[in-house]
Amino acid sequence: MQIHLLKYVKQRLAVFSCDQRVTTRRSRCLSKCLLLTATLITYTSSAMANSPTEQLHIEQDKPYQLLLAGGSLSTCSSYSTRNCRGHNFDDSAKTSILYEVNKASLDRLEIFLQNSAFEDVSLTLTPIIKLLRKEPKEDALTRRELFALFEEIDIIEQVDALSDKPYFALLDHLEKAQINQNGQRKKEVADVLSTENQYSVQIYQRFVDEVKALAKAANQPPHILVATSSSRDAFEVADFYESAFTSLGVKTTWLPIDQALITALSSGTETACQHLSQVRAQFDLFDRERVYPQRTALQTQVCDNPDMLMQWVQNSQGIFFNGGDQSKTLASLFSPDGHAMPFWQAITNKVGAFEMIVGGTSAGTAVQAGRHFAQKPIPMISNGTSEFAVKRGVFPALAPSTRCNDTSCDSALFADDVTFMPTGGSGLFQLGTLDTHFSERDREGRLIALALSTQTPLAAGVDETTALLYSFNDGIANFEVIGEQGVFFVDGNNHARQQNLNQGKLASTYAGYSHYLFSGSRARFELATQAWQVTKGANAIESRKKLGEAAAGIWRNSTRRYCGSKEMTSWQIDGVDYVIAPEPATQFFIDADRKHCGYLYLPFVVSASNDIDL
Repeated sequence: MQIHLLKYVKQRLAVFSCDQRVTTRRSRCLSKCLLLTATLITYTSSAMANSPTEQLHIEQDKPYQLLLAGGSLSTCSSYSTRNCRGHNFDDSAKTSILYEVNKASLDRLEIFLQNSAFEDVSLTLTPIIKLLRKEPKEDALTRRELFALFEEIDIIEQVDALSDKPYFALLDHLEKAQINQNGQRKKEVADVLSTENQYSVQIYQRFVDEVKALAKAANQPPHILVATSSSRDAFEVADFYESAFTSLGVKTTWLPIDQALITALSSGTETACQHLSQVRAQFDLFDRERVYPQRTALQTQVCDNPDMLMQWVQNSQGIFFNGGDQSKTLASLFSPDGHAMPFWQAITNKVGAFEMIVGGTSAGTAVQAGRHFAQKPIPMISNGTSEFAVKRGVFPALAPSTRCNDTSCDSALFADDVTFMPTGGSGLFQLGTLDTHFSERDREGRLIALALSTQTPLAAGVDETTALLYSFNDGIANFEVIGEQGVFFVDGNNHARQQNLNQGKLASTYAGYSHYLFSGSRARFELATQAWQVTKGANAIESRKKLGEAAAGIWRNSTRRYCGSKEMTSWQIDGVDYVIAPEPATQFFIDADRKHCGYLYLPFVVSASNDIDL
């Protein structure tokens, strides 16, 4: 099947191109791709051909195990009052990170450098400190004001050129420890119910409701754990997540895990827990004891007595992971040699027994990718754009620094290259890979390239301010979508891929099937037959319905514009060609009130030649 299809893909794409950066064109332009898509249609699986068009109203008999948010959960907090609806925070709340450029802050930075084992940090920061001493500031500075000062004294290029370790050493030592009038550390305060965006409120509240149901079944008080290890500084964002869920009336405990803690616990050294500050410095985190004394003390306590983690897990019914960097999250769950930490194994066991739900947003969702399924590894995506994925391929490598650009990366990769962890994520989304901020950032190309290049059976991309609820039992996966938009799926079980290298230029073509479930819909996927069924919340249509467009998302808007159409549609983004072509087995669904278009078994072809200047 794939050999025949790939030969034809190569022939047809040689004559097919789009001549605008972003364009949607109808059948007149698409006739050149007709036979290509017809070839794809020829190989429709029996599960697709026999899939029913009517909805099945099947109630789920098990609780959900995961709530996977796609990011951008705008939340009312003392940091983000623009997200609030009629709420004022008092002066005791922290409103932003502040920095000090004065004798005291520069002295402590110099003392750190004198005692630092990182010689390169000292060499690069010493001249910057000398220049800052000439421009002391009496008042604390916001981040914007701090960088304006760097511009003013003409050191911004030196600061931007710093590698991660000296860069964060500089910022962390300049950070001000903020104290309120009662002598207590100021904290960011969140209030979910005062949030303007009601889709965000819905997602938070649904997680709490799922936890409460599990607590009732276990005859326990509801208890949520929050983990902020996706951030470089897990201490800084702990206040937000702890207060967010507390504001919804549920006992909430911050789990003080991060890569430094796991490294110390895995070291086998009795004194490692007493030197956590040095371990944190290995991961570019500095001087946290001064800024967050209670939270760092709690982490040291847990390091000395890791059974505390197990006790919290036993007495809770949910854990929620923040956004940031999923590679950092993963490093807080597994030892450096790849073994699940005991507390994470306990969480995994409770999730498998339907006694706990794991939630996350952005990186906290992406990290829940599987580890292996059906004797094949499942990748965890960690970086990159659709353009670079299709043009250059995907790479089993560490992601470049989030600060790097095409000229400053320490690694040999471009800043926009797609990287993945070949050993996977947490393992909870057993069937495949997860992506976030999806339609809004046009990430279909990168997810397709990753899934089909790694033979991943299923890949899901969750839109912003949207969440996918998921459970898996007896070979059946149940899905429900809530929030503002929807979830895109790449079906990795029926696809074709072609890559050719000609005079150093890589030409790639990916063909397969996609599905999209919008908010309010439910679906089930049967592993044995590979059949999908929408079970609730969507109205099937047989002819085209033109729906309004979303603010962003070219693929999503293309399907909305021609929802239910039997004709092919194409567009181009950054030199990558996209074609979608409904076939007889394709099913369309709409929510006319909210302008949503969903579908099952929609064929696609994505292709490009590498024109990136190497």
